[in-house]
This record gives sequence, C-alpha cells and structure tokens, in this order.
Amino acid sequence: MPSAVRRAAFAATALTLLSACTTVVDSRAVPAAEAPAVDSALKVLPAQPAIASIDTRLSAALTKLRNIDVCGLLYDETAVTTLFGQDTPSSLMPDLFDLAGCKLKVAVGAEKRGGFDLWLALGPKHPDDDRTAETINGLPVSTRLGEGDARKDRGSCSMEIDVDDRLGLVGDERDAAVLDLTVLSFELGANQLACETARKYLTATAALWQDLPLIGGGRTTPALELATEDPCALAAIALEGDPGGTLRPRAGAMAGCELIPGSKDKPTVDVAFGVGKDPRVKLGSQDDPVDVAGIRVGIDEYRGKCRYAAAWQPEGAFVDDSTSPLAGTPSMQVVHLTVGALCAEAKPIAEKLLPRIVPPSGEVDPNPAGARVRLGDLAAAPAAKDVGAPFDPCDIGGKGWDAFPAQVRHPQRTKPLPLRPNRTFATGCDYSNSDSISITPGEPGSGARPAVFSAIVQWWAPGAFDLAAEAAKPGVQRVDLAGRAGTSLASTKRGGKPTCETVVALGSGTARVELWQDKFPVDPCAVSAAVAAEIVKTAG
Repeated sequence: MPSAVRRAAFAATALTLLSACTTVVDSRAVPAAEAPAVDSALKVLPAQPAIASIDTRLSAALTKLRNIDVCGLLYDETAVTTLFGQDTPSSLMPDLFDLAGCKLKVAVGAEKRGGFDLWLALGPKHPDDDRTAETINGLPVSTRLGEGDARKDRGSCSMEIDVDDRLGLVGDERDAAVLDLTVLSFELGANQLACETARKYLTATAALWQDLPLIGGGRTTPALELATEDPCALAAIALEGDPGGTLRPRAGAMAGCELIPGSKDKPTVDVAFGVGKDPRVKLGSQDDPVDVAGIRVGIDEYRGKCRYAAAWQPEGAFVDDSTSPLAGTPSMQVVHLTVGALCAEAKPIAEKLLPRIVPPSGEVDPNPAGARVRLGDLAAAPAAKDVGAPFDPCDIGGKGWDAFPAQVRHPQRTKPLPLRPNRTFATGCDYSNSDSISITPGEPGSGARPAVFSAIVQWWAPGAFDLAAEAAKPGVQRVDLAGRAGTSLASTKRGGKPTCETVVALGSGTARVELWQDKFPVDPCAVSAAVAAEIVKTAG
C-alpha cells in the first residue's frame, strides 16, 4: 500500500491546486478570491486528497475501505477446494470499471454447465428493511434473497458484511459503505442454495475476515495498487475553470467519480479505475489507439461521449482467459476517462487530465513473489504433453488446419482455441471457420445468423470414454480410419445444424472429433473422419 509519507507529500501540492481555484460551500466548489495561476508543472495528484464532494460520508469511508485487497479476501484455495472440488475450473477477475470489486467464477458438475459466481465489492450501505440480520463466524451480516429465475433455475443472495470496526470507521463513515458478497447460482439451485453457499464460503474464509488483507501486503499478484487511489483526485483537475462543478463519488456498480459541471456549456467528466486489455494495442474492429499529450491511449466515441483508456503499470499484467482468441493480449490496470462530449471537443480535457494520472508509488511490487492469490484464469487449458496425450489436439502432428480437407480450412489458418477440460476429456481444441455477423442499420435481413463451421478435437484419457456405449447408439456407422476401426454418428443435435461425431481408440486413450457446420457443401462425417484419420497417423 502506498505509504502515508507519499500521500502527505502529494496532498499539500494537490490542496494548493484545488484551493487556488475554489473554496468549499455546501459540498460545492465556488471561486476563491483572487485565485493565483495554476502551476502548469504539476503532473501528479495525491492518492487521497480532501476534495469537495457531494457525499463526504462515502468519500471518507472509501478512503479506508479501498485499501482492502478485495480479490485476496474473496479467494482462498482451501475454501474453493473444500466447497467445490479440486478440479473445478474458475477465474478470479477484478471488475472492468471497478478495482474495488472482484468476481470468482466457479463451474461445477461433470459437464461444468452449472456453477456459481461469487462477487465481492465495496458498495453503498442499503436500508435494512428487506434484509435479515445474522452473524456468521463473528461477522455482522445483513442478508437479502434475490428474486431468482425459476425458469432458468437460477438464484442469487446478497450479504452485506460490516467491517467498520476492523478498519476503524467512525461516525457517519460507518453508515456509508460496506463489503457486499453476492452469490449467483446457475442451474444447480435457486436463492436458498446461493445463500447456503455464501454462508459456507464466509465460514471457510473466516481467518481472512478477521485479519483483512491489504493491497501491497503480498497476498495477490498482480498487486492492484491503482485500487488504493481516489478517482476524484483526477476528476478534480477538471474543476479548473468550472467553479460551480461538483464531484460525485460512486461505490458499487460502476464505481468511480463524476464531475457534474456547474454550467450547461461544460461536459461531464467521469473517472473509473478498472482492468482491461492493453489499450495501447488495437484489437479487432476497435478504433486505433491515439497519442494524447504524449500518452498512448485507447479511444472510443459512443453516444455523444468520448471514452479514453490509459494503461497503468503494464508490468502488472495477467491473462484473463487462456481460451480466448485475445489470450495473447494481457489484461492490466486501466484508467478510464469519459468526457460527455464528442472526441474533438473532449481532447483539451483529456490533454489536461491524462498526464496527471498518479503513477505507481514504487513501494508496491506489482508481482510479489510467493503471492498466494493469482488474478485471471485459474484453470488454464493444460498442454497436451502435461496430461499424457499421444497427440496435441491444437496441432495434430504439426498439421493443424492442414489436417482438414482443403475446402473447409480457414484461409488465414487461425490458431485454434484451447478448451478447458472437464471431468470427461483431458485436452482439446476448437477449430472455427464460421462467418462473422454483419449488421446494416435499416437494411432488412441484415444481422441474420452467420454460416457456421466448428470442429472440436479432443483426447480422452484411457478408460474415460465408453466406446461400447458409443458403438451401441442408434445410427452409428463403423468407419476405417487409417487402418484403425472407429465410429461416426450423424445428427442435428447442435442447433439443428448437420453434425457428426467420430471416435477412435488410440494406443493410449481415445480421440474424438465433433463437427457441426452449415457453411460448406460437405458431409460433416467425411470431414470429421478425415481429421480422425490424421490423428491416428500421428498418435497410432
């Protein structure tokens, strides 16, 4: 956590900047008499300055609460293993626009189709009218059942956890903000199951709640030092020249700070700290990054607003999803700046604010050695060699897309996407050559479903695949695959599209190729059998 010395050193400078332009009256910034010129050399603001705010209680509470390592508090390997099983794939991710929020995704069941989302975040304290007070392992908790979704067999449960005493909150601070643990259950039960899971998880992580982990304490990698900073410190710079402006801090969903202008001819300014892909890199169809005041930033104009994204401490990067097409582009801490004007008009504000983003303190190791909690993908797809597979489904003996008939190969030979294994297959890859969707506003018929081509190539460990049951299925056909007997089964089980599953026993384990497509005039069984034959040649 940034030191008090650093905060104090910058605080004097920032307060000079703010007081030079304004004084505080009823939580509003008004002109100060004979205000001196602003020091144009000022490049950084303090982490926690005393800034005019529309909600001083919330600002004071967040000053202490935002030091909590929320992801480190949410995730505990022993608790996850105890409640959900050792081989449960999961991910741990800070929120896109709120570093004070963290989500743990847990998939359970043989097919990994059910699961839970555990979401822990700083948020405003809600009235207790619809909540039930209880105590869980000494923690004061207010519980509220969600409305659920009986049709989808989903439910939710919210538990507000009082940590005021542990953080030394006093007076009005105690009524402003709390930590909220929300559990969503998917396909495995409804509200009561979600609350039962939340109670068990709080019990299993009781030791962490007794001694709250703090950012910079070495528990989590990367360390999210940006979360300790105050977004209002950056938004406050826009008060220069806007004496009637007001700052509005937010906690909970879409946390951050908004500057509400004092006059109609000035735009709103919103600052949020979150995570995202490296904004200095162009991804897909998004706009090219631009240079603003010498800083490379992502830019996007949407609904009359200009949105900027600036990378913060790129060396603290992590992989959020190893199975994504964007897995090669890491995620990192990002400063989001949104100006309520078109980008041409917003540029002067961005040029003023972006160079003054507070830099890393240098006191917090972004990647602490020995950290017990790792952000991002916690269940990366294993390499084929690590699970003992006789072939790599993502490579197929060095052939990749060339293992497929020429007619269906992707023209750019795109890299297939690795699949997270479940309790059935051990390793696999998805080869996709589907069309992209194109929508033209006002043009009838645009946006129709694109043509699909997708092939799943898997290896199952010895004994994991029931070959006898597969051979006994109605309609199954026996096929010769490079001299080895296999089976193919045609169907339309994948969304009504022509589908074929080809299976063959190897010297070790079983290969399975499932293909569904409506893009090419080909027999899906002929394609899946051709790929399976190439696997036999590679794996034997």
